[in-house]
Amino acid sequence: MVKTEYEGEFGETINRPMTDPRNIQEMDAGVLFNRVGEVTILDVREKGDYAAEPSMIEGAIRVDPDNLSWLDGYSKNTLYVLYCKHPNCDTSRRIAGQMRARGFNNVQILRGGIDAWAKAGHPMSSEQ
Repeated sequence: MVKTEYEGEFGETINRPMTDPRNIQEMDAGVLFNRVGEVTILDVREKGDYAAEPSMIEGAIRVDPDNLSWLDGYSKNTLYVLYCKHPNCDTSRRIAGQMRARGFNNVQILRGGIDAWAKAGHPMSSEQ
């Protein structure tokens, strides 16, 4: 039997099979809110999604999901949390996989995307 529920790095409950290497850990909005100063938050929304709603999670860095050259300036030892638009958006998962393939082993995605963050009432910013 494969264990499917386990505790993540920050005490959050992860509901994914541990033996499936395709799974990328997810972080809840409340957990991320409490860790904002300790992680690098990357807004990886597609250009159209960002143009439709240019607000960002306060403290996040906007990066281009179609050109990963920006990775060259980032430490591989930092905890990164990526987000896109909504729960069904695969951009965060795709970019996290590409980051891991390049040696960034501490990458998570925000469960529910920016929609979950906003719904929880956490701080938003229009600054890039």
